[in-house]
Amino acid sequence: MIGGTILLVDVRLLGGGERWSPVSELARGVQPWLVGSLAVMIPSGILLFLAESIKCYYSFPFWVKMWCLLLALTFTFTLRRRVVNADPAELGLFWRKSAGAISLVLWSGVAWGGRWIGFSG
Repeated sequence: MIGGTILLVDVRLLGGGERWSPVSELARGVQPWLVGSLAVMIPSGILLFLAESIKCYYSFPFWVKMWCLLLALTFTFTLRRRVVNADPAELGLFWRKSAGAISLVLWSGVAWGGRWIGFSG
């Protein structure tokens, strides 16, 4: 679910997706889903970590995922939020597209790191 909410807004920032409403309105609409998904993802991730804490602690893919998650959360709730809520005429296309691309890269790193953990020994 978190991937869908991020993807909707980021694709819109990049210039794709539906265009009949402002990106700020779309972001406000998916915000409860984003926060709700995080409320499920973080506790379940902690439980998964506790089940294999020693393996995870010494796993390079785990730390890639954790750093990407920290950066993605920080970016999503600070800079990206400012870009989404800013007036499109004032901000400019470069900043909107940059925010969308950076967000997609960071969240893809979270997903990729999670898959990599599953394939690492």
